[in-house]
Amino acid sequence: MSNINFEADQREDLNSVNDAKSLSDQVVKLKSLEDELEEKEKELKELKRHIELVSGEVIPTMMQEMNISTLKLADGSSVEVKPVYGASITTANKEAAYTWLRENGLGDLIKNEITVSFAITFIISLTCEISNNAAILGIRFFPKVFAEQTI
Repeated sequence: MSNINFEADQREDLNSVNDAKSLSDQVVKLKSLEDELEEKEKELKELKRHIELVSGEVIPTMMQEMNISTLKLADGSSVEVKPVYGASITTANKEAAYTWLRENGLGDLIKNEITVSFAITFIISLTCEISNNAAILGIRFFPKVFAEQTI
């Protein structure tokens, strides 16, 4: 028959309870930190919105009312008001807008991104072919091998 040590078993149970309490404390701490981070991000977003308001509306309006286009400060920095234009196309209107731009000779304004993926053996073969042709022309070529290339 084996020895049963109730005191040792009780101490192990207490250690398990203490470990669980410690883990629980850390989970509560994590949740508190996440909540604090979320609050700080909200504060940062509000601060950025306030900066945008002052720099984009309040100061330009005041300078326009005072007929001032440039203001130099004592520390050497300056503020200048100049028009800035921007535009964006909603996803719903994207194709119609692109069509209009192309039909009116403004297709160059459209940003195109093409991604091409090749098998590594094809890239090596292509690199060797380019290198050989470059050598014939007297051009030094330093190949770089990429598994994916964005053009």
